[in-house]
Amino acid sequence: MIRQHEDATFIVVMDLPNAQAGHMPTRFYRALKKLQDVERLQKSVYLATGVSNMKELVRLGRACGFEVQAFQVIKNDSIMRSRQV
Repeated sequence: MIRQHEDATFIVVMDLPNAQAGHMPTRFYRALKKLQDVERLQKSVYLATGVSNMKELVRLGRACGFEVQAFQVIKNDSIMRSRQV
């Protein structure tokens, strides 16, 4: 279950199916620029703040043909862990 707080943090991972080598389509990057509070960590790994940003990033990745997984980051004073959403 997704925490419905807009300040929730998510790691979104994308990959091409069947281990195809390739690059992110230009339309992906153009649409990505419009999203606020989304940070690129690696080529296909993003940090999204807010449920709406995470959902839009997942939708965008799938529309571009990527397999997408989103994980909610759960912060704690002593540990940081994540769970798949």
